[in-house]
Amino acid sequence: MGICRYDSNDGPVKNAAVVYRSAVFRAIANTPVFVTFETVLSSSSQIESDAQWPAKLQTAWRQISSGHVSAVELLAPSTNARAAGKDDRRKVLLPGSFNPLHRGHVGMANWVATHLSLPVWFEFSFVNADKPEVNFLEIQRRLLTFSADYAASDVAQPTAQRDSHGLFLTSNAKFACKARAFPGCFFAVGADTLARIAEPRFYADQVVGRDRAIDEIAELGCRFLVFGRLHEGKFQTLPNMQIPNSLARLCEPVREATFRVDVSSTQLRKLS
Repeated sequence: MGICRYDSNDGPVKNAAVVYRSAVFRAIANTPVFVTFETVLSSSSQIESDAQWPAKLQTAWRQISSGHVSAVELLAPSTNARAAGKDDRRKVLLPGSFNPLHRGHVGMANWVATHLSLPVWFEFSFVNADKPEVNFLEIQRRLLTFSADYAASDVAQPTAQRDSHGLFLTSNAKFACKARAFPGCFFAVGADTLARIAEPRFYADQVVGRDRAIDEIAELGCRFLVFGRLHEGKFQTLPNMQIPNSLARLCEPVREATFRVDVSSTQLRKLS
């Protein structure tokens, strides 16, 4: 089993005048993060030029499916992005189905990179609690969006910000599973995703099962950075959500004034 350890670097925090950053960093415990995974590619430039990408992706998929590793890092943020991070003890993961990747996903990652000066890993699980399992050909189609199509107009961004993003392939369908694979991480999620975490239907319709999962996420030191989402004609944000207090205590909101992108993968699929 491949094990990669990101050890802590206790450097000073710079550029402190950022909305919510102080609140977010108060929520981040000062502990190293140890993550079990395999590294396949090391930079965004490598994935674009590497003709062996499909074979490497298949290897990663097989390693996870066989249970040899809990996750595979397909892309790593650049060395410069890591060096610029305020606290290398923490990962910020942005989970999603990325069908397709769009400017909302990238905008959330850019917000974290810009406002918190932290690198972000997109996390794609080919097993989903709410959807059928994604087969290998579909995995390949979606994840190629992070390479050749990543500069398309809908997700275009400066190279410096793009280099601050990484990519994990996993099979962790539920957030308790993600927390076990990435203890101590910060999940960047939309309000709609957070609402689903609170739904008992994902826990065999058992409130007690949901509460145990939330408690486990908390015990593993994970937190949520919550971005507002347009839902049924209303912009849903953390303060106006009805979720269990145990989950709300793990969350930090991103104000609408600092980030709002009204786009969804479902909407884009309907237009394609």
